[in-house]
Amino acid sequence: VGGQSLDQLRSSPKTVEMALSAVLAALRAQVATPQFAVVLVIFVALEFVIVYAVEANSERTQRQWHWLNLYFLILCGLTKMTFDSKQFFRGGISDDATDGGSSLLLGSSAFISWIFAKSITNASKQGARYGVAGGFGYAGWYLAFPAAAAVCYQLRKKGYKSLPEAINDKYGTTACLVFAGAVLYRLYNEVWSNSRVIADFYGRETRNVPHDDGSGVRTIDASKPWWAAAILSTALPLVYVFLGGLRSSLVSDSAQAGIAVVFLVVVLAAIQAERDRNDALDDWASEGPDRHFSLFEYVPMGPKVSMLSLKGGMDLLALGLVQGGLSYPFFDPVLTDRCFLASPRTMARAITAGGFCAAWFIALFGLIGVHGAMLGQCVLDGACSENELKGADAGDVRNGKPAAVAQTLGTAAYSLVAIIMITSGISTLDSTFTSVAKIAGPDLHGFLDVGKPLALADATTKHVWIGRVAMVLVAVVGTLPLLDNPAELDATTVAGTIVSGLGGPIWILALIPKEWLWKGTRPLAFLVPVILCAVLGVCFRLTNAKDKRGELKYTRAAREIDMSFLDVGEGIYRRYLGLNILQACLSFALCFVFAFEWCWFSDDEDYRRVELAEAKRISSDRAIGQADAFIADAEPDDADAKEDPDDPEATAVPAP
Repeated sequence: VGGQSLDQLRSSPKTVEMALSAVLAALRAQVATPQFAVVLVIFVALEFVIVYAVEANSERTQRQWHWLNLYFLILCGLTKMTFDSKQFFRGGISDDATDGGSSLLLGSSAFISWIFAKSITNASKQGARYGVAGGFGYAGWYLAFPAAAAVCYQLRKKGYKSLPEAINDKYGTTACLVFAGAVLYRLYNEVWSNSRVIADFYGRETRNVPHDDGSGVRTIDASKPWWAAAILSTALPLVYVFLGGLRSSLVSDSAQAGIAVVFLVVVLAAIQAERDRNDALDDWASEGPDRHFSLFEYVPMGPKVSMLSLKGGMDLLALGLVQGGLSYPFFDPVLTDRCFLASPRTMARAITAGGFCAAWFIALFGLIGVHGAMLGQCVLDGACSENELKGADAGDVRNGKPAAVAQTLGTAAYSLVAIIMITSGISTLDSTFTSVAKIAGPDLHGFLDVGKPLALADATTKHVWIGRVAMVLVAVVGTLPLLDNPAELDATTVAGTIVSGLGGPIWILALIPKEWLWKGTRPLAFLVPVILCAVLGVCFRLTNAKDKRGELKYTRAAREIDMSFLDVGEGIYRRYLGLNILQACLSFALCFVFAFEWCWFSDDEDYRRVELAEAKRISSDRAIGQADAFIADAEPDDADAKEDPDDPEATAVPAP
């Protein structure tokens, strides 16, 4: 505030008071703008629609629409439109910021941006499948935080301002464009996977229902409220980051992080209170010697399966650690873009701390799924009354779907879980759109301007508008996959498997000392591992992709492509794990092989010619400088010449 750091503000109560006054003054000024007036009118109109259009007997659903509308008023009404590229692309954080305010802003933003709505849903579902091992297993992907911090720290020490700049410098233009394509694929997946999770709290999703005669299944399409929520939850963050860019994303993320943590604690407390009063559930869990009432000991897969075995959830943890530590963070610009903000040391500390908190959040949210698995199974076994479900589907509760489990806790807890989902989904989507803007503006358009990714310091208002157009396009295209009813976990496991080849080239670029790195570019050292691993990932995807009916899409490919030799253990993710281990080994090995100077398409000769020309120029400049200095030393001293102007030797220039 006013150019002062948080530490400086803390040192003086008077400056803190002045800072708060400045913030309040800025809010009052924004409220007085025509923008806020328009948003307020829309808010009031939507409130009328919610009250009169939503079913009056569904108080729970009505309340969730009110929350979403309130988010619209606060975030879109109080976000100031900016044309400043530094605010839009960097969030106003400089490269050398070390103050506590920047660190807090960066860490909390990274934390909430990776608490995806889909990640929370997946953690709950995995908790219902494996027990507490499911939540901790999914938290394995959060190794991406220290991995990204370590890699980007080293790249920044080598002088790079962004990950695309480093790839372009050492692997060439084609490699950089391929990387940009992989990143856009990731961001495209983030749109549909997060909006569909929010929509589950507002209506019926697409589901397959078996026929009464057992002849097959029929598909019931998603309801209109479900589609409305999916579209609006995408449009809401699009609007306010369209206005304010990364700055609006960072500021809103900080507030949303606090809300998510507080509400999770309240929900877990509500679950414990519900369990304490449910004697039927306690009796059911105590029937057998191998059952446990504790959320930390209950194993949904049965007493014969240990949580510490691959089948009991450790294959999920191993898969998360392999992807999260080696490749997953590098095709997520939501994370890597933040790794180039603030000073390198401040960034590394903030990102690592944010990742640690995010991993614990995910692991604890998995307990909601564990409770759902216990309650749902108890009802299905007939030991618990169906009234305990409060209208939720027993199968959905048993499978750990957050909306269904929250419904069993009552309207208040349902609203809290819905707010957590809205908060996490919106914070992820706003970060997704800001990353799209950076890729389309300074990165890709930089190739048209200067032949390489443009430094953010050189971005202009033109790049801001290019980024805004790209945001809208990705929002529209990223919503289309919902027509096919994909699974949320596909956005993590499948996408991570297809681009796992990124790990080797980027880790090698970061770990090898700068003086040992090759001169020029090595395109194949990047392209070969990335493309080969992508082909393996696509082949694997063809063997298990399903349509919205739950049936295999590509039956012929599933029959002809056999990847069973990759299985590691007997768990559900045995083939995913084996394939990712193979891809990680190929990524590092192929990058190392194709990094040699004798490799095809190496431009060392061009680099040497440029280097030689530069050396000649420096040598020439040095020679001219030495000659000038020699001549200057050889010239007569004016003072001595004036002392005896008649002496011919005094004015003579010595022969060289």
